[in-house]
Amino acid sequence: MKEGDYLQEQKYTEAVKIANCEKPPGGCLCTDQKVAMYSHYKQAEVGPVNTPRPGFFDPVGRTKWDSWNNLGDMSKEDARKKYIQIVKEIYGRDF
Repeated sequence: MKEGDYLQEQKYTEAVKIANCEKPPGGCLCTDQKVAMYSHYKQAEVGPVNTPRPGFFDPVGRTKWDSWNNLGDMSKEDARKKYIQIVKEIYGRDF
C-alpha cells in the first residue's frame, strides 16, 4: 500500500469512527445527510450494489438502496474520499 493510500485509509477510518461515536452539531442528522453517508459508506466497503432492491413495504430500505445504486461504478477510493468530505461538512472536523 502506498503512503498516500495508507493516509487516506486512516482518514476514512477516523471519519467512520466520528460518524458512529459523536453527535453532530445540532444533535441530529437530516435524512439526506444520513442517506449520503450510508450510500458512500456502502460503496467504500462493498462496491457497487450487489443486492436486489427492497420491496414496496420497506421505504427506508428502498431510499438507502436507491442512493447507493445511484453511485454506480464509483470506485471504493472515490467513495472513501466523498465520505470523508461529507463527515467534514457535517461535523466541522478536519482530518
